[in-house]
Order: sequence, then C-alpha cells, then structure tokens
Amino acid sequence: MLLPMRYFYSALVIMVLAGCGAWVAAWPGTQFDVISVPATTGPVVHEIVTQSALRAVSTVDIDAGVTGEVQALEVEPNTTVHAGDILARIDATPFEEALREARTTLAYLKMDEGASPQRVADAEAAVRAATRDLDRTIVRTPVDGVVVVRNVSVGQIVTVGDGAPILYRIATDLRHLELEVDVAPTDLARLHPGSDVVVALADADGTERHGRISRVASTTTIDVPNSDLRLQPGTPVTATIVLDRRDNVLRVPSDALAFTPPDGSGSIVDGGGGLATGAHSSRTRELWRYQHGRLTPVAVRTGLTGEGWTEIDSGLEEGDEVATGVVARRASIWSAIWSL
Repeated sequence: MLLPMRYFYSALVIMVLAGCGAWVAAWPGTQFDVISVPATTGPVVHEIVTQSALRAVSTVDIDAGVTGEVQALEVEPNTTVHAGDILARIDATPFEEALREARTTLAYLKMDEGASPQRVADAEAAVRAATRDLDRTIVRTPVDGVVVVRNVSVGQIVTVGDGAPILYRIATDLRHLELEVDVAPTDLARLHPGSDVVVALADADGTERHGRISRVASTTTIDVPNSDLRLQPGTPVTATIVLDRRDNVLRVPSDALAFTPPDGSGSIVDGGGGLATGAHSSRTRELWRYQHGRLTPVAVRTGLTGEGWTEIDSGLEEGDEVATGVVARRASIWSAIWSL
C-alpha cells in the first residue's frame, strides 16, 4: 500500500537533515590561509649597520694646576679655542693671600741686616712659587682645537696629582675623526684594513661620506675624513660595512627558511621533496612551496644571507611561491551549511 505523499516528504526532509547534521559534525572547523611570496631575482647584501658617535683622533687633556673651587667656566663643548684662551677660573683668594704673605716675608728679610743669604733666597723662591700658583688659577688651553669634553662644573673642588679628573679635552686635529663599532666574531674574518665604510649622519638628510677601516678587532676602528670640518666629535652617525654582495641572484625572504606548517594543518600539506632525515646543513635547507592551495616541502641549497634575504642556488625557480606563514581561522557552522 502506498504511503500518503505528505509522509514521503517528511521522510525525505528527515533524511536530508540527518545527512547535513553528519556533514556539519564532520566539518573540521579550522581553515588555513597561507601567506606566501614569490622567489625573485635581485641583490643580496651581507652588511654590518651600526650607530655610534664620532670621536677625535688627536686630543690633549687639560687638568687643574692647583687645588681649589671652580669659580667660572669660560667655554662650552664644541667651542673652537686657540692657544692661550681661558677655559676656566679657580678661586684665587687663598693664592692671593699666600702671595701677599710670601712678599711680606721677603721684604722683611731684605730689611733685616742679620738675615742670611739663604733665607732671602728661600723667601724669593716662595714668592715665585706663590706667583706661579696664582697664575694657575686661570686654566688656559695650550693648543688650538675644539673642546670635545668638559668634565667640571662651577662650585666643584678640583685637585692636582695622580688620579685627578681632567677638566677639559681638546681635539687638536679635526680633519680626521674616528668611529668604533662592535663586530661579531663570525664577521671578523671578512674585515680588512682599508675596506670601505659608508658613514651617514644619523639625524640629517642622508648625506654620506666614505671612511676606511683602520684597525680590525672585536671593536673595529674606522677612519672618517673630515676635510670640510663639517663633522664634530660626538656627532651621531650610522656606519655601514659591506661584508659581501651578490647581484642578480635568485632569492627568497629569510623568513621562508624558518617556516614550518603548524600543527593541525595536515589537510593542506603534501609530503615528498623535502630533506632526508639528518640531511640539514648550513647550506642545505628546507622550505615550503605553495601551489594550488597545497604546501610541499622542497630541499634547497642556499648562499649568501643579508638584509632579510637569502640567496637560493638550487631547488627553486623564479616565481615559485614559498610560504612564510599561516593564519588559522575558525569556520562557523553557518559557513559550512552555506557552502552546501
């Protein structure tokens, strides 16, 4: 006996809903959007870029000639000075008093007919010493140059002798300045005295000049010409040392070599083509090619690395898409149903 049509439709609806429910229940719920970039042809540059401050090559340190309190400072850092110019003044009061006493003693001895010649000579020496000390309360520069360091303030007590701090440092020749940069031990073998260094003002309009490496060490010294005297000691600059360069080579972003598919992304990953177990080396690496929505491991031979790029010697062709990241997103049930 045939069932009424309404029962047939009801049964059909139940079957469809049951099928949809089973399909939705099996829906993985996570979709993966692959971030990829093409392999391109271009330069790869390995360089050291560092910021530091220029300093003078030839300097003269000036300390206090007497112990006393600083009363005045006459020049600021980066001031051009000439030999004999006054830099600072130390309180002269005690030295003026000492000179008066020495002169009074000398005058008394000269009037005393019983004073021995030796006592008079000693008194004359005391006057000369007191005069010399009074003169030293005025601190002068002995050379022409530029003040690059002032290490004293008004009211400070300065001293003489070993261990006493300097008051000023004067750069005597600004036609050549120098720069010190820290270099990683792995890069030292690639540095050579005389190698070119691009020096740019760190806070200016990109003006550059070329320096030369003068000493290779963990702290490497760079000679910077300054014939126009535009640069001053203490000027912040950016130094770029090119260690190696390859032009017109196949390259990929270095991030591609660090990428691995995340857990749970097996639905878009194909096997084969990658490195054999234990085959990884400093130059043989694995990256992931992205094609037709699938990720496939590829063994490549790498070359120079620098500025975020890595040279590819073999294993890829220009235009091949390589993965650099994956974004996982949760798919809703409604999107699953809508996809039906």
